Amino acid sequence: MVKKRKTNKPKDRFEEIKEEILRGTGVMFEQTQHHIKLVAEQVAGNSEQINEIKEEISKLTEMVDMLRMDLKLKADNLELITLSRRIAVLEKKLVNRR
Repeated sequence: MVKKRKTNKPKDRFEEIKEEILRGTGVMFEQTQHHIKLVAEQVAGNSEQINEIKEEISKLTEMVDMLRMDLKLKADNLELITLSRRIAVLEKKLVNRR
């Protein structure tokens, strides 16, 4: 049996380096794809959270508007009650003068 000697010709070494680079590049490409998918999932999750927060803000804004209206009505009613009392006092004074 005659052993064949490996010859490390520059061409053979070039092919080895080329394959090694291609393998390494493929691994980096797969890792990059995985990271991009993770980022995309996080962005989608953030978008959902932002939409939920917007809905909550909308509900709170409606509640604040309703509270403002209630407060205004109460203030108007308070003024009306005060005015009614003042009129009643004046009417009593007029009745007593006669």
